[in-house]
Amino acid sequence: MKHDYDKTVTRLITILSKFSQNEIVNPKELAQEFNVSVRTIQKDLKDKLMPNFPIYMYKKGEYRLSEGASITKSHLTNDEMIILSLALSKFKDVSDFDITTDNLLKKLLKPNLNNPYFMKYDDIEDLDIDSKIVQTIEDAIEYSNIIEVNTKNSSKIVEAYKMTNYGGIWYLFARDTKDNKIKTFMISKIKSVNLTSKKYNFPKHAIEQMLDKAHSPYYQDGNTYDVKVKVYSEIAHFFEQKEFLQSQEIEKKLEDGSLIINFEISHDEDIDNIIKAWLPHIEIIEPLRFREKLKNELKEYLEKIQF
Repeated sequence: MKHDYDKTVTRLITILSKFSQNEIVNPKELAQEFNVSVRTIQKDLKDKLMPNFPIYMYKKGEYRLSEGASITKSHLTNDEMIILSLALSKFKDVSDFDITTDNLLKKLLKPNLNNPYFMKYDDIEDLDIDSKIVQTIEDAIEYSNIIEVNTKNSSKIVEAYKMTNYGGIWYLFARDTKDNKIKTFMISKIKSVNLTSKKYNFPKHAIEQMLDKAHSPYYQDGNTYDVKVKVYSEIAHFFEQKEFLQSQEIEKKLEDGSLIINFEISHDEDIDNIIKAWLPHIEIIEPLRFREKLKNELKEYLEKIQF
């Protein structure tokens, strides 16, 4: 059932209320609820809300509040904001009305600067969900169509499974029909996508299981292995408080406070940046191949920076 909400202030406050209740916000659903276009909701989010609140797109077409964040809205109640909106609507013939109203909205929706909490969150690449490329990929995923993906240097026929985000960058997670291997394509680098009439039959739950194990765009299906590290006592508490990868498992805590931790990964790059970020307080125990690889990279780096 559609609600006859047609006032900007009412719409923005209602959307903020959804975020404050930790709801996942979908522009298509909001467009139906408020009887406006999807483009209008997207402009509300990108132009008015996201610049002022810790809101981000965590999946294609879905937005949420950053984990651990909270929203402090205007001191006005929802009903008071609605009344204000109705009052403002009577003065549309005033010179520069739109500019004045927009400035007022920004002040009303501005977060409380006296809030003692502050959190920074990673920027996520903007994804144009209305583009032909994204729309074609979305259709291919929904209806299990095989597609042709064209980049600057290659053309691949793939089974499109999901659009995923790693490190703030959007990728197409797909299987190459030629070698039957999982591959990722940076969506911003895709030049065109052609939908074919051919279908693929791969269970949706199996796709979700693969994505649960994928820690980076370098995921390799069926190629999991363990990496064991020693985390020194200086930083051990960080690894006790947070799982840096879903597969992180603390095997033991040593007498000096150090930790022996095991990770299950499918590619060195899944954990490479984590290890390098915590040097020199972390050590690869096994596999020895990975340990030697990191040692050689560090030697090469030191040789390059020597004067």
